[in-house]
Amino acid sequence: MKTILKSIIIVLIFIPLFLGLILFFYDGKFDYVKEIEVNANIEDVNAMFEDIYKMKKYMPETEDILLISGKKNREGSKYRIMISSGKESVEILGTLINNNLPHKLTMCYEMPGVINTMEQKHAEIKDDKTLIISKQKFQFSGLMKIISFFEPEGFNIEAFQEQTNIYLRSFKNLVESESYESLN
Repeated sequence: MKTILKSIIIVLIFIPLFLGLILFFYDGKFDYVKEIEVNANIEDVNAMFEDIYKMKKYMPETEDILLISGKKNREGSKYRIMISSGKESVEILGTLINNNLPHKLTMCYEMPGVINTMEQKHAEIKDDKTLIISKQKFQFSGLMKIISFFEPEGFNIEAFQEQTNIYLRSFKNLVESESYESLN
């Protein structure tokens, strides 16, 4: 019985110590860059991406976007973005840091335990073709930092990269279809 109690006490001491070491030593950061070519001119791509409300069209889990301070498309503007994930909803605070497309548009998305800084650039390839370069940086804190350390399925860098690819392809489809519709 004493051996079992000693084992339980050791485990109860070790787990918080281990989790504390993760919080202290693991930086909880990762970043990556994804690119996609869009068959549309750079002006159309810029205009479409600058309109944060278009997010609902290429990110179907976006339920609502509300400007809570500042002016639309202006640096410093803050938005409340509601995202649904299955039965749950997450509120994200989005802040427009920089809006100088095609050179750079930077948004900071904050939710409990996660800060995602997205920087997007557009480069003209030809008159009717644009390269989108999307750089994503993630910083985790608290419980999310511990979860990201263990990299469970769906919460690792590969899953985040794949989700970015999905959004980029969806954005590409939206821009190309709306550009095509405007020609007709």
